[in-house]
Amino acid sequence: PTKERKEAAPMRVTWTTRMLFDNSALVATFDGNTIAQMLAAKASDSSELTADRLIVRLKRVKTDAASSSDTELASLAGSSDLGLDTIEADGKVVASGSQTGPDGKMLTQMLLTKTEKLLYSDSDHQLTIPGPGQMLLIDNRPEKAAGGNGAAGGGNNARGETAFEWAGKLVYNQRDNTVELSKSVHMVHQPQKAIRAGGNPATSHVDLSTEHLLAKLSQPKDLENATALANPVGVGAGGNQQLENVRADGGATLTLDNKQELRADVLTYDNSTHIATA
Repeated sequence: PTKERKEAAPMRVTWTTRMLFDNSALVATFDGNTIAQMLAAKASDSSELTADRLIVRLKRVKTDAASSSDTELASLAGSSDLGLDTIEADGKVVASGSQTGPDGKMLTQMLLTKTEKLLYSDSDHQLTIPGPGQMLLIDNRPEKAAGGNGAAGGGNNARGETAFEWAGKLVYNQRDNTVELSKSVHMVHQPQKAIRAGGNPATSHVDLSTEHLLAKLSQPKDLENATALANPVGVGAGGNQQLENVRADGGATLTLDNKQELRADVLTYDNSTHIATA
């Protein structure tokens, strides 16, 4: 999922127990320590999905519409007119993607973990985790020079580490690049460096608890990137995982450095300006 890539990267799946392909239903089932990896065009990009079981459903598509990863799977049925329909991962599900710099240090990472089921629909580019789980966003890219985005806030930037935990479900919608979380939602943001909003003291820890949260991520540069990010195997690869803002409703509590506390029925938090509005 980079500008250099004209099409989706091929996907490789490995397993330890068995693989079954139902040619009539166009369903491939992989069992036992299943690992699906996107074969990135750039060595700096890595992404994979691991689970006890992986079920991949294909569908008939026009030949020129199939992506590289679709074609790899379609070869199982001896046909190139098949494309990806859905992906279902069951048991000890972990989806991760990252991008490293020239020095080998991690620049960005997106990690979905502590969950037992993951569903992905390619038709609407929607990823759903129908149960409890955790998600981590890391953005360690260097801060932009003075005059760039965020410089007006006295060095503020939206980079750092953001962790989410929920007890209900997660829905990641590629079309508007949002993540919706429900039930006992907890978000913790640790900025790359202490942040300051208005005349408030510098803050190095933001804590938000609510029953429903809608998080907006950085918009991918083009639809090709967005599609790759929505695919659970390509999640997090190639950057664009920066948190922009969140909206919490159903009751919300925001705490800064475990000291300042703000409570409201509905609360919004802008991660670039670090301003909360109730």
